[in-house]
Amino acid sequence: MQVVPAHQYLTREERQALLKKNNWMAWGTILLNYGWVVGALALVYWFPNPLSVLVALFILGGKQLACAILMHDTSHHAVFTSKRLNNWVGEWLGGFPIFNSMKQYRPYHYRHHVSNGLEDDPDLLLTRGYPASKASMRRKIIRYLTGQTGVKALFGLILMHLGIIEFNLGGKVARVPKAQRPSKVVVRNFAQNLLGPLVAQVAIFLLCYFL
Repeated sequence: MQVVPAHQYLTREERQALLKKNNWMAWGTILLNYGWVVGALALVYWFPNPLSVLVALFILGGKQLACAILMHDTSHHAVFTSKRLNNWVGEWLGGFPIFNSMKQYRPYHYRHHVSNGLEDDPDLLLTRGYPASKASMRRKIIRYLTGQTGVKALFGLILMHLGIIEFNLGGKVARVPKAQRPSKVVVRNFAQNLLGPLVAQVAIFLLCYFL
């Protein structure tokens, strides 16, 4: 794999400008993201009809992706000037609302960067099978629109957080041997990995309910 030094394309000043962090801008972007979430839910509340539900679903899907991007960027400590703030925001405002966990995501994602595009890349399966055939695309669209993909992803995340299957967001499913996950380990994993996402879901529900 050929490595091209950044200085061949960007000056030192340009690189510093790109890497400069702005806490106020970061908070503004996060508030805007959650503002869209509240707006989508308010749309359905005030105008309950199939069209408003459809619009809200598209908005919420995009904002869930934004939460994943926030978790990704904070895992690199690339959003806020404070590492502690990156960790907290990435966990509670990025990962937990989409039932993920920074604690598990960060080491997994670093493995992706270490072996990007190589056989050891845990995300390699995400890029295989493309370009997809028309039949494959039809199957994907049907699975997405009927909720099959969402249910499968949620169920998979729960099993990953419990330590029943290995943490992998690239589509690979590998069971953890039973000898490595006795009941007390599963209970510990629940406390460490699932309580946060569950609390976040309840908090979002209560916020929307009282608003």
